[in-house]
Amino acid sequence: RALLITQAFVTALRTSGTTVYTDAFDGNNKNMIKQVQMANSKKVDVHISFHLDWSKAPSGTLGIHYPGSKEGEKLAKALCTAVEREIGLKTRGTDARSDLYETRETKMTAVVMECGGIKADIKYFDTEKECIAFGKALAMGACEYAGIKYKEKTTVTKKVKYETSSYAKKIKTYLKKLGYYDGPINSYVTPEYTAAVLKFQKKAFTRTKDRD
Repeated sequence: RALLITQAFVTALRTSGTTVYTDAFDGNNKNMIKQVQMANSKKVDVHISFHLDWSKAPSGTLGIHYPGSKEGEKLAKALCTAVEREIGLKTRGTDARSDLYETRETKMTAVVMECGGIKADIKYFDTEKECIAFGKALAMGACEYAGIKYKEKTTVTKKVKYETSSYAKKIKTYLKKLGYYDGPINSYVTPEYTAAVLKFQKKAFTRTKDRD
């Protein structure tokens, strides 16, 4: 579930125009130390690590940053606030800890994001659809923190050009009166028009056969 959330988060951020380094789509096999080393070597602006809190954890998100990091606290609040607004999961706020490797050894603003208790908050990320929505909410928070406009990935529908027929308009009118066709009356030979013709022919053939 954490991987699905991360993948949705990364996809949304990349769609919004940011550069993201991750192994979430390529093996997901870098350990915590390797992740931090990559972040430091790439000199990224922000490092975020997503987790689902253990089974006995209370309900709510929790953003953890390094003590004294005002930017870390700001980022943690932005992530938690976005999830609460978009998903409805309440937040436990933020926490400053110096014992976490990912906030201690990173050379940039870093946050360990507990996305809720794996047991207490399962209803918020129990399905793939919910995980994707969660990841998008986190991406919104990250964009708001960075002052970046959040953009959704849009699907471009290719316009299909249909052939025309001089008799199609008349046949459509006839088929519509008989209840076989329910589309626009024009000269285009569309799949809906073809299906209506075949349905009419099948019905007419069956009646003729029955009379014989």
